[in-house]
Amino acid sequence: MTAFHNANGPVLHATTVQLDAAIPNFAVQESFYDFCPRWKRELICDALPVEGGHVEVPNKPGIGVDVDERVVERYRAEGEVEPPREPSWAVRGTW
Repeated sequence: MTAFHNANGPVLHATTVQLDAAIPNFAVQESFYDFCPRWKRELICDALPVEGGHVEVPNKPGIGVDVDERVVERYRAEGEVEPPREPSWAVRGTW
């Protein structure tokens, strides 16, 4: 039986949904999708929201979603970037 932890945004969310669907003894998927900041949700074109405790597994190739390259460009960092003061999975201001 498996129970995965995922707190790193919608791209990993889409990846773990595909992994979960492929595992015969999958039990539960922890997801922080509802707590992801808007900019992280905008990274993918085809949202996979958690509705009623369930996620619809997409049937598109790969992880089932498309990354919005325009959003990636908008948030792309140039040069050195200071590391975040809180982990990526923390809800801002709660760490």
